[in-house]
Amino acid sequence: MENTIVPQLKPRKWWIACLLSMVQPGLGQLYNGQAKKGITLFFLQSFLAIPLPLLVRYPSVLAFVTFCLLLLSVYIGVMVDAILNARRIGNNYLLKSYNRAFVYIGTFIAVAVIANIGSFTIKTYIVQAYKIPAASMEPTLLIGDHILV
Repeated sequence: MENTIVPQLKPRKWWIACLLSMVQPGLGQLYNGQAKKGITLFFLQSFLAIPLPLLVRYPSVLAFVTFCLLLLSVYIGVMVDAILNARRIGNNYLLKSYNRAFVYIGTFIAVAVIANIGSFTIKTYIVQAYKIPAASMEPTLLIGDHILV
């Protein structure tokens, strides 16, 4: 007899795909074996932060609500996509090399590190927020004013 390795079929659970998508958009797609889609959705979610400086410069309730609704709709859309694909795949999923818990955890950690490095870089080299604690600059700057420098 010949020793052959039989590929193992592992079912995709819709609730795990949803949970991973809630933790980080794109992880649910990675869990479902859609690595390219997962990476694309991660970058799409990252680019949603681009309008944030406009919200700081031109604050308005409408702009804030619009931004929040856009962000919420992307998160919900990513979760629904992960759930539907996990249900479609069902029990007929052949594990890929990246379908391991350490890959999911490593991806989450890498995203957190990249986000912290980006935040640090922005605060150090681009813009820093300050709150005016004293009245030394009155009447130009009042106590409690927030400025970006």
